Formats: sequence, C-alpha cells, structure tokens
Amino acid sequence: MSFKSFESQKDSFNEQDESLPYFGTWKNLPHINLLAIFAHLEVRELLSCSHVCRRWNDISKNNTLWKRLFLNDFHYKRGRMKTTSNYIHNSNQDWKRRYLKNIYTVPRISVEVLKVHDDEVLHVSFSNDSLYFVTCSKDCKAIIWRTKDLEIDEIHNMSKYGWMFTWASKFSPSDKRLLISGVVDEIGGEIVVMERSKEYPHNFQKLCRVMNDPYDVVGCWWSDRYFISGTIKSSSNDQFQASIWLCEPRGSDTIYNESIDEEMSHNESLISINLYKYCLFKYKSLYISYLRNLLCVCLSQMKNVISSVPIESEGAINESIDPNVLKLFKNESDEYVLVFMCSDLTSIPHKIGFYKLTPDRFSFTPVITSPDAAVELNGHTVGLNLSKDRRYLYVSLRSWPENSLVSAFELPAISSEIETKVIDMKTLTLVEDLTFFGHKAFTPSHQAYYLYLDTSESFITSGSENSKGIIWERSSGIKLSELKHDACVNSVAFYPNDEERCISISDDGTIKVWESLNRYKSSSNYDELKMKELYTQ
Repeated sequence: MSFKSFESQKDSFNEQDESLPYFGTWKNLPHINLLAIFAHLEVRELLSCSHVCRRWNDISKNNTLWKRLFLNDFHYKRGRMKTTSNYIHNSNQDWKRRYLKNIYTVPRISVEVLKVHDDEVLHVSFSNDSLYFVTCSKDCKAIIWRTKDLEIDEIHNMSKYGWMFTWASKFSPSDKRLLISGVVDEIGGEIVVMERSKEYPHNFQKLCRVMNDPYDVVGCWWSDRYFISGTIKSSSNDQFQASIWLCEPRGSDTIYNESIDEEMSHNESLISINLYKYCLFKYKSLYISYLRNLLCVCLSQMKNVISSVPIESEGAINESIDPNVLKLFKNESDEYVLVFMCSDLTSIPHKIGFYKLTPDRFSFTPVITSPDAAVELNGHTVGLNLSKDRRYLYVSLRSWPENSLVSAFELPAISSEIETKVIDMKTLTLVEDLTFFGHKAFTPSHQAYYLYLDTSESFITSGSENSKGIIWERSSGIKLSELKHDACVNSVAFYPNDEERCISISDDGTIKVWESLNRYKSSSNYDELKMKELYTQ
C-alpha cells in the first residue's frame, strides 16, 4: 500500500470496531503500512519514530529502509558520488550502521585554529604513536607540536642551512628519528635527519644533512636506521641520470657531498665520517625523469608480480654483497619495493613505478631505463599515499584529454578536476570501479604542485586548490565532509590512533584541527547551538 492510499484510509482504520484491535491504534498498524510510511521520512524523523514504542523501533531498523536512505542522502540527493563502486550496491551489510557512521564519525567540526607560521603551510605529518605532529612551511620552519594540548614542543628554523622553505617531514617507524625535506633552489633540495636526544628524550637534535636533488624526491625511511634520498645529473648527450641512495646517519654537522665519491666509484659502498651511502640503482632517461615521492614498502605479496618482469642492468657484479647491506634484511625472504612517481614520455610524472630490492640485487648497482613494473595514469600525478594495511596505493592526478599527444616539448592541457585512483598492491593494477572525485586544481601543468593524501581504516582525505580539504568513504568514494579554509589546502592528515580527528593546513597560514560529531559532543568544547547548525546542513 502506498503512502497516499494509506493516508486516505487512515481515518477509517481508527473508526473500526474495537473488536479489531490490530487496526485500532497507531502502534498496531500493519507492518507493511508502517514501513510504507517510514519510507517517506527523513532520517531525523525516522529516528524520532523509533522512540515511540518497541515495535516501531524494531521496524525502523529495516535494512532495506536504511539502504534507501543511504543511497538517497549520500548518493543521489547530494550528488556527491560519481563512482560506480560495487560496495554501494552490496546488500550484505548493516546499512543503518554505515549511514550513522558516515554522519557521526567523520571529522567535520573545526575545534581549533592555530596561526603560528608566517607563511603558507605546506605539509603536516604525525608521529606513529600520535603524540606529536610536524608542520612545514614557506617560512622555512619545521614546528613540532604536542598533539595532546596542541602546544609547540620545538621550532627548527632551517634557513640557517640556506633553505628556501621546508617541504615535508616523516617520522621513522619507532618515532626516534625525524626526516625533514627542504627546498634549496628551484631544483635542489636537502634532507636533515634528527634524533631524539638521549639526555632530553623529548628534544630532537640534528644527526646528519644530505643533498636530495631534486627536492620532490622527498626521501623516505627504509627502517629506523636507514633512509633513502636521491640525486640527479645530466650527461653530455642530454641524458639525465637519477641515482637513488640508501643512507645511514653517522652524526655530523657537515653536509655530505657525494659528487666526488660518485665519480670515483659507483659500485661500492660510500662511507664518510658522517654518512654511510650505498647507491641502490641509477635511472637514465632522455627527459628529467627523476623519481618523485618515494615510498619504501616491505611487501612479500608483490613478489610474484614484480619477479616476472625482466631486470635490465648495466651494472658490474661485485664478488660479494656488502655485509652492511645484508643487515638490512632480517630474513633471506625479505623483499622491499620502492614505489615512486615517474615518466617516460615527458618530464611530467604520469606513471607509478615499482622497483624490487632484494639481497641479490645489492651485488651490483643496476643502471635502468624503466622500473620493474609501472602503472600508466594518463595524467599529471599530484599526490601519493599508501594505505596503512599496505594493500592499496592512492594516487591523485589531473587527467590529460583523451587521445592527447604528449611530448617532451609540448605538454597537454590538464584537467581542473582532480581524480584519486586506487592501485591494488597485490596485483599492481588499477581498481577500475573506484575513483574519488570532488577536489579541484587550477594551476597549469608546468606549475602544478602536490596535494598530500592520507588514509585511515574507513576514510581517505586530500587537500584541494579550491580552499577545501575533502574526506571520502574509503570503500566507495562517497564524499562525506569538506574542511574549509581561506586558500588552497595543501595537506590533511588523520590522527594515527583516531580517525575521527584530523588536521588540515593551508596557504592561508593556518592549521585547523577537526573532530567528528561524536568526539565534539563528548568534548569540553561542546556548543549546543553550533551542534544544531551542523544538524541543519
């Protein structure tokens, strides 16, 4: 029975003989009729009806009813989704639980605005234990904050090294060390590694400083002891060669210049007073196809995929593997994979490359012209993040027009619509039915810059040039909330131990802390009027 037909008969139901109690009162309405009424209600009205009596409460939990509400409110009515994820249409789930989770557990309320940096804020990252976070800025400072009280713990002004600005930061797996990447000039960069002081455990002291060219190699951690950096140089025949280095800090105030040693020997460990360096491989290209945004992953699941790709090498095999290298692998079966942005058609990164690192490969220094495996994205990649479970790689890009011609000398137009694609790390293929939409970019291709991604168990987030950070449901691509600023949002990061909280940073110079409705309602900052405004949005 439809809602209208039921309404026309409602009075007659109430006027029936009391000998028919099933139709005599509202609480005894037939199940199918009550369900038909509930199907026309908004979620707030439905939740109110669920408090009338136990029977109405039971009927209000109907899974099909909540699926309709979910699709209407998150998919159709708000126009928030363009993806065709199968997870949307999967009926084997609790739709009420999913609906309420997407309303109450997503960060959406700004609870704190911090204004300390003197210029645009470019990056934010957390320690793995969530006790600290670090912000990097064009004011050339790296600020370490205490998460608990949002107070400054340390300020490191990197202008003393001749840097233009700080670019990014990453804590080591144990949080005992901190890697800070900086920009020296239009191309060149450096990395400073800091370590917690033994005398003052809450303070970081500089351990080493190393060149990192170009600066958007960024650098990454191999382990607590070792990190990876990069260099690039051109040859007489207009080829470019990028070198990827494994580094171990030894502690020194002097920057290590590897250029002299690099000319002396490519195929053996480079050891200096302050830094142990080992060249993992060299990458040659006609274009400036250096490797950007490095990620190092210990992932045995990738073995079958990458092992099937022929290894191209011009390196000379040494008699034995450096014993220092063997220490990097806890087990003989250990396998590391270096993940990075790269290209082959032009200098603009349009692929994600994968290069396998195993003990046997350390007996020589390979010179390669392509990765072991690569995923073509047909667009300018502007962001990269690996899920915490290491199963999925999220890549943001600005697509090229279909069938566009790409060359080193003429770059195609790029879309102002940013798409975030998903790569399955088990198969190294794109997840075809899942794409995240809603973030924007307006800069031309030669000026396009990175917008940092982050993921949690349930959500994914990214910055955007339209002055918003965006949060999506990770399983489906549904856009759940917008984190508003007054200028481009460069980075958003979830608290590692609480996905209901996150921090966004922006070109407007502010750092904003966001909480879910759940967290906000239980906090001391709770404001009932603000809560009512949010409920009406």
